Amino acid sequence: MNNIIIFDINWNNITVGIAGSSEPAAKYFPKDHKLLFEQSDSEIYELFDNCFQKGLDVSADGTNVVIWEDTLFSVAEKRRYCKILLQKMNCSKVMFIPRCLLYCISNNVSNALVVEVNYHQITCVPIYDLRIIDEHLRTTKGALNCFSQDNNFGVTDQSVEEMHVQNLFKTPKSLKKPDYDDDELPIVILIKELVKSLQIDIVKPLTTNLFITGIDTKLEKVNLDSTSRLPLYGKVLNSTSLWDNGSRYSLSLFMDEKSFEHLQISQNDITGDNFTIPDWYELKFKGRIIKD
Repeated sequence: MNNIIIFDINWNNITVGIAGSSEPAAKYFPKDHKLLFEQSDSEIYELFDNCFQKGLDVSADGTNVVIWEDTLFSVAEKRRYCKILLQKMNCSKVMFIPRCLLYCISNNVSNALVVEVNYHQITCVPIYDLRIIDEHLRTTKGALNCFSQDNNFGVTDQSVEEMHVQNLFKTPKSLKKPDYDDDELPIVILIKELVKSLQIDIVKPLTTNLFITGIDTKLEKVNLDSTSRLPLYGKVLNSTSLWDNGSRYSLSLFMDEKSFEHLQISQNDITGDNFTIPDWYELKFKGRIIKD
């Protein structure tokens, strides 16, 4: 069987490893601390090549690649990555998996709120019975000023990252939604508005677990008192324990290929510039996305 490689793609880095392994092999950052979407095709190719050649010591030729993605990952970027991996690097197949579901699977929970932090926006994703509730997704840019523009988002210092997490949940001066534009809500208000929109019977299950993702930090070092104003019934879970179980689950998707081939992209699927990327939301009930 071909090698199955995992690319955990964030806004400013790629973590790479072999599917089924207990820990990743390496992490790579773009040149000059630029963000991934700012990279040219040749720079992305070089970054991917480093992942294969230096990080894993394997050839890209004939490999299957599982990409862990943000929930609202750009379709244009997906197409670009597929062209580079499949056409230029001769990989066999590519599959995208929303990272928010992997956090739940890795922590053995079925219901959660997942807060994804990236360069463009902060996304709050409600997950019930291991399904993303699309219509209740919420986004905001209101907490992004906690990141220093002077750092060009290339922060690696652990203490600085912890400060950023603290600031994300800093209590705003006003807790009233009308005091903010819709796309500028602080996280505390964003989560409250999301919870208010839910059906009453799923509020408690969804607010039992909260994941904060997209930032490298150990949550036990963060003052979680800053989340005390959130409407939570449970706890904030550590989002750093993703790799082991997420890696094994990614392996199972290719081991049971017939059930999940509708989510895979091959070289033959690339027809023109606007080829179809399998839509997780549209296809999530075709086959068993989450196996019992």
